[in-house]
Amino acid sequence: MKKTVVISLGGSMIINGTGVHVEFIKKFRSIIAAESKKGFKFVIIAGGGNTCRVYQAAGRQFKFSDVELDTIGIGVCRVNGEFLKAALKGIRGVEVAFGGKPGESSDGIATRHAITRGAQSIINISSTAYVFDSDPEKNPDARKFDQLTWKQYREIVGTQWTPGMHAPFDPTAARLAQKNQMSVSFVGGQNLSDLSRVLHEKKWAGSKIV
Repeated sequence: MKKTVVISLGGSMIINGTGVHVEFIKKFRSIIAAESKKGFKFVIIAGGGNTCRVYQAAGRQFKFSDVELDTIGIGVCRVNGEFLKAALKGIRGVEVAFGGKPGESSDGIATRHAITRGAQSIINISSTAYVFDSDPEKNPDARKFDQLTWKQYREIVGTQWTPGMHAPFDPTAARLAQKNQMSVSFVGGQNLSDLSRVLHEKKWAGSKIV
């Protein structure tokens, strides 16, 4: 039986202020195609990333509600997801999902898909591969984790979700993943070859929440 892998792909890996990351997506497609031939099935959830936050920042100036801000984010995720779906067409065993509901990010969607598919782990791909105990850009002494528990992680990120929140894995999804005894492995988009290392349970440069 093929192993189903759920990937939460940060929207900023797909597009940001400089345009669509064509080379990243080509490399991502190549890895997914190669691994699908080795027996993996993939459910990939596209996030909204920085594009989403730009809209939400403008929306806050118009005093949009959190529900309206989240709804805008869901729309951006849908566009990113449609683009990714077209970019990955032709690869067997790959499903690209998007959508969701206000009050959660694409991490929450990924977690719910993992529960539905019986997957006990999620791979999160974004601009950073590590979880820190504080913002490393503000605190040069921030501690970097190779592995941490859900209790440790939730003490760092808190429990409250806000639209466009910057967090390695959103608090709502973290609560659901902990409840269902899942693990989350983080891969940095700049080191995409680590994706294969995680899939084959080899050491990689990134954090894991268990």
